Amino acid sequence: MLKTTTFLSNPPIQEAILDFRFSSKDGNLLSKIQKYAEGATSRYPDKKDSVELKVEIPNTENQDEVKRERRIVGCLLKSENGSRLVQAASESFSCHVLPPYTKWDELLGMMRYEWAEFSKYLDNTRISRVGVRYINNIEFEFVPGKPIGDYIRMVPTLPNTIPQVLDNFFVQITVPFENNIKAGITLTLNEIKDNQVSMIFDVDVFTIDNLLISDSLDSTLNTMRTIKNDIFFGTLSELALKNYL
Repeated sequence: MLKTTTFLSNPPIQEAILDFRFSSKDGNLLSKIQKYAEGATSRYPDKKDSVELKVEIPNTENQDEVKRERRIVGCLLKSENGSRLVQAASESFSCHVLPPYTKWDELLGMMRYEWAEFSKYLDNTRISRVGVRYINNIEFEFVPGKPIGDYIRMVPTLPNTIPQVLDNFFVQITVPFENNIKAGITLTLNEIKDNQVSMIFDVDVFTIDNLLISDSLDSTLNTMRTIKNDIFFGTLSELALKNYL
């Protein structure tokens, strides 16, 4: 098994996300989000409003009574090259890193700085959820006759009354850890074609809590990152990751 501190020179990360959820009763929060966005223009010059569309369909054949409500709930900010994003909304704040992914410290530093700037506009707000999520797109060559378990250690167990062969599968589980932390794990193996395997490995480590916005969350985030790495390297063998070492 690869060590959880293994450095991948070409990580298969499609998106890395740090996400905070919160609850605010501030009726002026949307205008404050816009002020934060204006102050972040030099870092994220591309700004778009985040819109929520609500549709109410009555229990009637009269389609004219369908109600549609469109409202702005926040904004999406993008860096000049589009690889670094911040999403600020009335109940959530998240930082996103798209390829090229460099290192954890960059993402953590990005979240630390942007959250400090954003939280200046929050009053009497508590954080209800903290999340670390990594979405990976992994490809590797499959040797016919080799058990898929030699590549992936999290596969469905098949009864011995059916062929012990998998063309594709979808696994979704939630695992509890200490300190009120949970991990949502989604593994999607697409159909194997010409001995080539493509899979999406989505790991979302989170905690549901009641934290002050002034609390330092570095320790919590670093713990979650360690759990994420334990899951990633514990699930995939060196055979599956040889293209990324």
